Amino acid sequence: MMKTIHSMLCLAAVSFILTFTVRPVSAQLQDFAQITARAEQDGTIVTVNSVTDSYGQAVREIPLEETVYVAQKVLPVYPSPDSVQSFTIEFRFGAELQRLGTCENGYSHVILHGNVQDYEGYVDEYGLSDERVLVKMMDTAVISADCDIMDYPSRRDGDIVGELLAEDVVTRIGSFDDIWTRIVFQDDQGGKKDGYILTTNLKGYENTTAASSRDGSIHKSTGRGVFAEAVDKVTQTGSTGSVTSYGNVLVGTPEAVGEGVTLLPVGVFRVTHYCPCSICCGPYADGITSTGTTAITNHTIAVQPSQIPYGSRVVINGQVFVAEDCGGAIKENCIDVYVATHEEALAKGVFYTEVYVIQ
Repeated sequence: MMKTIHSMLCLAAVSFILTFTVRPVSAQLQDFAQITARAEQDGTIVTVNSVTDSYGQAVREIPLEETVYVAQKVLPVYPSPDSVQSFTIEFRFGAELQRLGTCENGYSHVILHGNVQDYEGYVDEYGLSDERVLVKMMDTAVISADCDIMDYPSRRDGDIVGELLAEDVVTRIGSFDDIWTRIVFQDDQGGKKDGYILTTNLKGYENTTAASSRDGSIHKSTGRGVFAEAVDKVTQTGSTGSVTSYGNVLVGTPEAVGEGVTLLPVGVFRVTHYCPCSICCGPYADGITSTGTTAITNHTIAVQPSQIPYGSRVVINGQVFVAEDCGGAIKENCIDVYVATHEEALAKGVFYTEVYVIQ
């Protein structure tokens, strides 16, 4: 039995022909604009359907038939190609979907084939990848040291949902980038849940060359995120002063708070550090912030936007940073400072200090 999120998905079965056609393109997930632009360039033809959004307005959709994967923590499913109506279900990270179409407003028409029933609707294309993000497995392993269990493979965006002790035996059901392992564990009520631990917390990991060599790797993100293909040691200038690129990391010049500025105290904050690696950022380890900018060391911080608005110039221990990023694990009175490497993030650790915003 198929559970349709929206009655008949508002498909009016209205079809028309443009003067170009779909040609299969590999590499990354293609959206409506990319497909039509490529087809127009080739002088070929693509079929476009008309679907209805929540306002009763027509939205163009190109039919597709391909397998995609959920590449973010949760992906809300809407009855029409917009987020106006409340969503009824969410697809979780790693879920395999069939992509039935791409809409001109950035939504994809998808279906999840479940064991009992199917779920169909529209999702934001930003959360999709054309590459499998979670490798499935089924075996047992022994925990080498006490560790936290996360609900998502990312220290920046994941929340702690449990704890394992050394010598515990767990069932492994998946792996992300060889860095995170998805396991099944028992919660406080005796029920079974799944979560993620760092693969380094498993016995025998130190003997796995392939995994250890990728520990903390920076890799191309999936979905609609932009990957900064930085050139080694190319220096830029801008509002942040001198910015030098080392590989895939932009390094900024520290900015000291100037004289005569008005500082508004916002409280004592827990300050942590993160870098653009798979351990810190999970699937979106590309150095691109939630505001779309490229993260810069000595400049970018992740905040809770409801507490410190994006774009705010924030002073931490006399140095000026800019609020450009966020994360699911960043709660009230928490700030995550962007640094170049995972080693640097670990070395700088966690501290508490008074934080100010420049008026």
